[in-house]
Amino acid sequence: MWKFYDHVASSLGLPFFSRNNTPPNEKALERAIRTSFCLAPLRSFDLMKPHFPHISRLEHILQVRDPRDILVSQYFSFGWIHEQQDWDKSKVRERDWIRSVSVDQYVLDRAKKKDLGGREGLKQRYRPLLKTLKSEPNNITLLKYEDMVLDYRGWISRALAPFRVEASSPLPEELWNAYHGEFEVTGEEQRHRRKVIPGDHIEKLRPETIARLNEVFAEELAVLDYK
Repeated sequence: MWKFYDHVASSLGLPFFSRNNTPPNEKALERAIRTSFCLAPLRSFDLMKPHFPHISRLEHILQVRDPRDILVSQYFSFGWIHEQQDWDKSKVRERDWIRSVSVDQYVLDRAKKKDLGGREGLKQRYRPLLKTLKSEPNNITLLKYEDMVLDYRGWISRALAPFRVEASSPLPEELWNAYHGEFEVTGEEQRHRRKVIPGDHIEKLRPETIARLNEVFAEELAVLDYK
């Protein structure tokens, strides 16, 4: 997403800011930005709302993923794939705990509970998103991870909608050529991208575990149109 929107901003001549590069200082942003800009990505559903009185309208692009797949992905990512030498003690404890439990036990526990580092359960992390969709639906573009993986061309069109890209622009084709290979993973590779195909929870979890998650995330699944 960082590469994608950096590419978009560069092509459209927009200032680009990202916490993946240098954490944006809000006051510095306010001084630097005079017209349109792009800030992406943020790993949170809390909208960053600096005060830009000279900007008439702020468009927000939010990408969601099936919460059941997120939890399965977390289990493998935090337990085995994303281990780093500079992890603090809480992350190491969380990793060790994950390795001691089954994927079913993990997803049921972390759906609501905080992890050993104090990170909120997934149910809690969805709350700002649901609130935003109810209170500010008109300036929200909602994208789906599943569409990005399975219908990348269609996803590109929706991802560019807030930028009002002209129909004759070569940008959509540039973005297709540059990044469609990001989703090509054979098997389950033990690296940053383990498995990108949606529906992993169906393969990894017991039916009774999925049924329980369906109850926990009933509102999220309904609002975001997941079956």
